[in-house]
Amino acid sequence: MTETDARAVLLLRAFEAAGGLPADDAAWAGREARRQLGDAAAPEAWLARRAQLGLARLAERNAPLRSTLAWAQRPPGTWALVALTGLAAVLGMLGESLGAQRHINLLALPLLGLLAWNALVYLLMIVRRLVGRAAATSSTPSSGTAMRAAGTRLYRWAMQRLHGGADAAGPATRALQRFGVDWGSAGTPLRAARGAAALHAAAAALALGAVASMYARGLVFDYQAGWDSTFLQPAQVRQWLGWLLGPASAVAGLPLPDATALAGLRLSAGGGEGAAPWIHRWALTLLAAVVLPRTVLAGVAFWRARRLAGQVVLPDDESLRQLLHGAGGVAVATRVVRVLPYSYQLDAARQAALGPALQAWLGPGLQCEVQPTLPLGAEDDLPTWLPTALRPVHAAAPPAGLTAGTTAPVELLVLLFALTATPESEAHGALVAALTQALAAWPAPRPLLRVAVDESGFRQRLRGPDGVQRLAQRRAAWEALLIGQGVVPGFIDLSTTPRAEPP
Repeated sequence: MTETDARAVLLLRAFEAAGGLPADDAAWAGREARRQLGDAAAPEAWLARRAQLGLARLAERNAPLRSTLAWAQRPPGTWALVALTGLAAVLGMLGESLGAQRHINLLALPLLGLLAWNALVYLLMIVRRLVGRAAATSSTPSSGTAMRAAGTRLYRWAMQRLHGGADAAGPATRALQRFGVDWGSAGTPLRAARGAAALHAAAAALALGAVASMYARGLVFDYQAGWDSTFLQPAQVRQWLGWLLGPASAVAGLPLPDATALAGLRLSAGGGEGAAPWIHRWALTLLAAVVLPRTVLAGVAFWRARRLAGQVVLPDDESLRQLLHGAGGVAVATRVVRVLPYSYQLDAARQAALGPALQAWLGPGLQCEVQPTLPLGAEDDLPTWLPTALRPVHAAAPPAGLTAGTTAPVELLVLLFALTATPESEAHGALVAALTQALAAWPAPRPLLRVAVDESGFRQRLRGPDGVQRLAQRRAAWEALLIGQGVVPGFIDLSTTPRAEPP
């Protein structure tokens, strides 16, 4: 999922969980997303479009939230990277890269600090890579946990500041704080890649600014190069400069002076020479040791950030799983499906139509088993009947595709309601909530919950001209209740000609 879509999904989920989005608006967003994208759309696309529509409706109804919602959904632009890089280049040009005096001390040049700093960064990167590989093969926690926690705290702080004028206990504030936690965790790899790209680009720009500063100052001032040291002798200075500037000297065709010539460059003895050859050597050294590698590292980090921005992984959240699976259905080989009618007796004709209707909704390869009808108040007896409803299929009568002598767990649990019933949060909503909570604590492999609503009886009752409108109203009422529980219903028709319509 792209970064923009992931931000929208997590932001809408936070508002739904905090009670900041009315259930009817959430149901409308789901219906409208399905209408716009069509039934063949991927579940992730439906989820993203639903989030965009839901947030747009939320912004319409809450004018004070508009700027905050827009900021939370918007990925950071490249202006920050450009500004940081430009600032680093200016600092490099304004810095005293050659020293404050007109005499350049080759052993105390400020550029030595710049080169040493970059060398330390390269060393730390190598060590971190080695430690990261070792941590990947052990149980020792890596620095990713600390980075994720820091990102979480940063985004929670930002959300609090953006909406700090609201009541701390209000749904908007709670939602923004939860979004800060969720995106702070989910966006950690992406932020790390962008941060690395910005830092490498800034380091390259700083060194490039220092190079430009050397040549600009050399055009209008006469610099003399030499050295002074209490402990080093000319031979040692020659060896040191050979390590430091030898490669650049070879490339530029400017051989370094020998020890005898360097002895005449002591500044304390009045020695020195024109600094132009030394400026050329230092410029080439900075370009090769800092500008080029840092530019390559910035490009790699920027490419990684672009790739991660299109592959954001949503958190493993039960409500998101229910929405995804409910939107797109399941198309696998053979799966055991247990159907639990609630306060609804299925006659023989409807039982025969149930399997084809569920396969039209959830995909082919389903082995459906209808359980005894659950009475009103069944949520109070959940520990009694749920283990029976989830008992594995035994080898005595294995579904198609399963080998005799084995057992197969229930993979889908379908709660079946009738559209003729008026949805009630105290009954239908309480059952869905209790069942969702129980399945979350069920030992693996735990089944996935689906909620189906049979329209056949309602359609038979309302055949007049207002039937279509009444059907849409009753659907909207069921969607408002069920989506508020984090479940997308599937509307099926168990009449003579079975059909199914995804949400």
